[in-house]
Formats: sequence, structure tokens, C-alpha cells
Amino acid sequence: MEAKLTSLRALWDAKRHERAMPLRDDFNIHELKPWLGHLALIDVTGERTFRLCGTSLFSRFGGDVTGRSVAQVIAALRQGVTEQVAKACETKTPAFVKSCIQGYGHPVIYSELVLPLSQDGKEVSMLLWASYPIP
Repeated sequence: MEAKLTSLRALWDAKRHERAMPLRDDFNIHELKPWLGHLALIDVTGERTFRLCGTSLFSRFGGDVTGRSVAQVIAALRQGVTEQVAKACETKTPAFVKSCIQGYGHPVIYSELVLPLSQDGKEVSMLLWASYPIP
């Protein structure tokens, strides 16, 4: 799973050019195809809301969280992933993290990458979140 996150990070780096972070519009659906089911897109303006939740993340979040706030989802799961969201927004840099979640009676560890995106190339407006369970 680390290779998938590393290749997504490389794509993010290539898309940002001279900017601190790439624009959301720099990515097209075809480029993101290798990661699609494992991606979430979070709007960080206002309440920090999931704009998209890949189907492979349903088990991680307990269902489709599209349209729900990050705070609601995280509170329901009792996880500390808000730190990754805050860190990526504050530093405008990617954050690699490992999360452990209690699932179906046993812990599941996820390898994750949180990538900041921008509307103007300066301020973070969205996050692209990739998450893979570690076997």
C-alpha cells in the first residue's frame, strides 16, 4: 500500500509545479483512476465536509460519508484523524499517517496520505485523502 501512496504523492508533486500545492482542477478523473475507490475529497472551507467518499472507504468510515462534516464522522468513529486534516491545512504540505480503527471486533490499521489542494495556489481549500488498510 505504501507504493500506491508514494505514487499518488509523486503525482501531487508533479501537479504543483512552482506552487506550494496543486489546484483541484489540475487533476482529472482518468489520472486518479488507480486510487479512486480509496480517495476522499474534503472541502475545508467552512465546516470541513466530505465532498466525495470512495467506495473502498465505506468500511473505514462506516458507510458513505459524502456530505457529512469531518467532525461528525470522526466523533462517531472516536478517532483522532482531525490532527491530520489540521496539519495538512496549516502546513500546506502532505501528511502521511497510520490510523488504527476497531473494525468487526479486531483492530484495522490504515496507511493514509492527506494532500492539500487549492483554488488559488496559495490557500488550502480542499484535501485529497487516500486510505488503504494494511493487511
